Amino acid sequence: MKVQNLLAKVPPNGKLKHPNERYQTKYKVSPKAKVKHLNKLYKTNYNVARADVKQMKSSKRLMAKQNHNQLAIALKLTTNIHLVALMGTQQTLERKRTKIRPNYVASVKNKRSNRRKSPHRT
Repeated sequence: MKVQNLLAKVPPNGKLKHPNERYQTKYKVSPKAKVKHLNKLYKTNYNVARADVKQMKSSKRLMAKQNHNQLAIALKLTTNIHLVALMGTQQTLERKRTKIRPNYVASVKNKRSNRRKSPHRT
């Protein structure tokens, strides 16, 4: 639910609809309380949206991992000629190949971080 919808639900005089009529006449909802109420609603909606986004990202990550594994298997099983036919161009082939080398990437990253960490470099 969008914030506009929430705002539309609050009448301009600041009274929130209440099933009990006497309650409505007895107490008026102050503008401050109204804002607080809206903020609360907005916050819950925001959190729900955040959770959705997180879930979406994690599922994307999972898909990427699966694709990565499939590609690794394809690389092991097929020769270059077959791969070129599969991937289309040589360029994509090279790109895919460099992606499947996590150890290489990790080693480079470690070297970089170690370089930063070492205080007494000669």
